[in-house]
Amino acid sequence: MNSHNFEVAILCGGQSSRMGQPKHDMPLPDKRPLVSHMIDRIRSARPEMPTIHISLRAEDQSFQTAADDRIQFIYDSDDRPAGRVDLGPASGLLAAHHRDPTAHWLVIACDYPLLCVDDLRYIIESYEPPLTCFENVEGWPEPLLAIWSPLALQALERNVQAGMTGPIKTLKALQTKRLKPLDERSLLNANTPADWEAALRIFRQNI
Repeated sequence: MNSHNFEVAILCGGQSSRMGQPKHDMPLPDKRPLVSHMIDRIRSARPEMPTIHISLRAEDQSFQTAADDRIQFIYDSDDRPAGRVDLGPASGLLAAHHRDPTAHWLVIACDYPLLCVDDLRYIIESYEPPLTCFENVEGWPEPLLAIWSPLALQALERNVQAGMTGPIKTLKALQTKRLKPLDERSLLNANTPADWEAALRIFRQNI
């Protein structure tokens, strides 16, 4: 992995319609917003990482975290193709790719509250282009907990231009390396208030 130009983006641009409030701002037991916790996890896994990118829909999207000059923002609205209102998570992936087309992007959706440091290290150490991702216990790939090469992001962009906006379609068309997480709880996806409460119960047991 060290031979690649490597960047990381936390995807926080979702509508959070099922949660009812922005997922990246959900408070943990210590009162920190979830995104701050995820930033800490990334820095524990990769202390040498100079910059963490936060992917948002637009500049007016709510975002709360401590001031940090090592955090940079990427906005979906800067790269949204004309005539398309919402590309879903592909917007964040392509905005990252356009920020640095040479980078291999570790992308992490903001709704994995139990993602552990060991699994972050594992995917980085196990990375093989064009695309490496985790898969859940049912065998479904996680395209938003993955490392996308420039080639993979170029393929995604071509698919989006052809009307196929789902990242998973690109993932399945590529020679993707899939990993089972070291800790299955890393893939707990908190999309609803009930999911969030379940995650908090586990979180409290481990702090």
